Amino acid sequence: MDYISFKLELFGEIKNFPLVVEYGFHDTDMFLHNHTDFYELTIILSGSAVHIVNNEKYIIRKGDVFVVGRDLIHGFEKPSNFKICNIMYKPEIILNTTHDIQESAGFHALFVLEPYLSRDFQFTNHLQLTVSTFETANQLISALVQEYQSQNIGRTTILYSLFWNLVVLLARAYQIENQPKDSLLNIAVPLAYINKNYCNPITVEDLASQAYMSVRNFSRVFHKAYGISPINYVIQLRIQHAYDLLQNPDISISEIAYLCGFQDSNYFTRQFKHASGFTPREYRDFLLESGREYRRSR
Repeated sequence: MDYISFKLELFGEIKNFPLVVEYGFHDTDMFLHNHTDFYELTIILSGSAVHIVNNEKYIIRKGDVFVVGRDLIHGFEKPSNFKICNIMYKPEIILNTTHDIQESAGFHALFVLEPYLSRDFQFTNHLQLTVSTFETANQLISALVQEYQSQNIGRTTILYSLFWNLVVLLARAYQIENQPKDSLLNIAVPLAYINKNYCNPITVEDLASQAYMSVRNFSRVFHKAYGISPINYVIQLRIQHAYDLLQNPDISISEIAYLCGFQDSNYFTRQFKHASGFTPREYRDFLLESGREYRRSR
């Protein structure tokens, strides 16, 4: 199969900025290509076309939304009044976030799992916007394109803000309740549960049950999609929470361990040092000393 590989730097007008926004107007077929270092959020604004994905073909039409991951060979054919918005971005700005939208199953389904699934499994589109949501998305897209093409001071800040507004809108619109029980997208449900309840006791058995999967299969798919085991993902969230709590000198280390979901403060200390290179007490002392140095410098 002949195709062309693209890097994000080929499209960007803003140097070293991990986000590109553009309209696409297609009146002829779009050749097969893949993305080597970026994801692509695509919103169909008008018309229809045939989406070619890994030798499979699917009809896409106005209101459809999907995310194409890295290394997926795809293209379009038979466009009819076909207009799209492409938002190309480095996946790190989505995957390395700590925003509360991670508590949404729709976020994980659309922005993490679908790019992964479309690469290794049959591609299907799971988000079709309602009329009202489409209109809101279209307004955000118009603002994104206008700001991206401007030379305004602070445009990258505005672009991030508008982008995350769109992400939240689409995550809220994504419905997974009607997925069949054997759908791998059901893994989004325990992901949302983890992000809401990581300070509470969590077992892999419970998470796998929520996804209607065996523990072995759940752990395998989770690791491929997120690059980490389910339990280590939980620990990672707990450690991130601990960073915030350690800034308060009035909370004891053992209490922080408990508040973050660790039943054993020694285990918490080992995990924190593994993640940061400091023990919790060393990290707190560092923060306090840095604060004193900052105050003296003023």
